[in-house]
Amino acid sequence: MPPRPKRSASSFMLWLNTKGRGYIKQQHPGYSITQVGRREEEIWRKMGENEKDKWKSQASLAMINYKRKMGIFISKYRRLHYQYSKSQFNVQ
Repeated sequence: MPPRPKRSASSFMLWLNTKGRGYIKQQHPGYSITQVGRREEEIWRKMGENEKDKWKSQASLAMINYKRKMGIFISKYRRLHYQYSKSQFNVQ
């Protein structure tokens, strides 16, 4: 059975992986992981709604794609998943 589709990223995570983390690490190379995380959160909170809307629309498109893939996965592999889960339960 193929692996289940991976859940889509949130708007914050899309921004973070595309722009945020790289920008912060470039601007502040000496920051620890904790400091980078705090700075990422601070920038996201101060970001205007117009700029966030870009990332929110990308996240909603990714969620639609995820739901489509999940629907296909469930329709194809529901029975196999049930049988696998049942066999794992009976083994333990």
